[in-house]
Amino acid sequence: MGFIFDRGHDAKLEKQFFNEIAELGYGLKYRRYEISCKTFSSEDKIVVPILIKYINQFESDGYKLQFMNALGVKGFYGASEYLIEEYKNNLPPRYNQKMLDMVSQTLARIEDERFIDTYIELIGNNVTMEAGYLVETLGRMKVERAIPTLIDLLDRVAIIPQEWYNNCLEEQKFYVSYCAIKALGSFKDRELIKHVEKFLTPERLDWIRFDNAENEQKLKNHVLADYKKFAMQSIKSIEG
Repeated sequence: MGFIFDRGHDAKLEKQFFNEIAELGYGLKYRRYEISCKTFSSEDKIVVPILIKYINQFESDGYKLQFMNALGVKGFYGASEYLIEEYKNNLPPRYNQKMLDMVSQTLARIEDERFIDTYIELIGNNVTMEAGYLVETLGRMKVERAIPTLIDLLDRVAIIPQEWYNNCLEEQKFYVSYCAIKALGSFKDRELIKHVEKFLTPERLDWIRFDNAENEQKLKNHVLADYKKFAMQSIKSIEG
């Protein structure tokens, strides 16, 4: 028998949250359906510890994901250490895919330069498809010391949920590789072209294959087309 969440418990906590931020001057417009990464600005750092406090108390992933999303504001550096620990906690073998996806997106939006080395470490080990958000962020931030790791990720097949191998979602295992191609396009270094240009003819790369035999050719055609597209965009960006 699975764990039964007490919806009343989370609803009560939610009400407490809104009452608490109302005392800080946040009015009625901050209702749950509006709480997202666009709700607060970088000036609202006072809400960061409050959000974390309630995320830790919610029982259902639905509430946790909703409120964690609200931490995804550039400059909400007070959330970084908490999110990094959550990232690690949700990696395989535990692998809570939805939670890891949200944590990764949120960290990527915050762009905390203090933890660049940590991000490089995270994407270099036990790589799941959700690492793609951090990969693209390191490119966007033009972190040159991340380049060797980005190059390594070009040829890496990421971990995806096991059940995804039974349908078209299997192609997501190449997502981090796509992101690495795009990230390298952020650097104006023509030496990087030699690492990317092989994806202009991805049909020659024998490691691009699928376990899903029934849809293998359809999936492969789609993935090869994406590789060519991202490679062309990246090279154009490097040359520009």
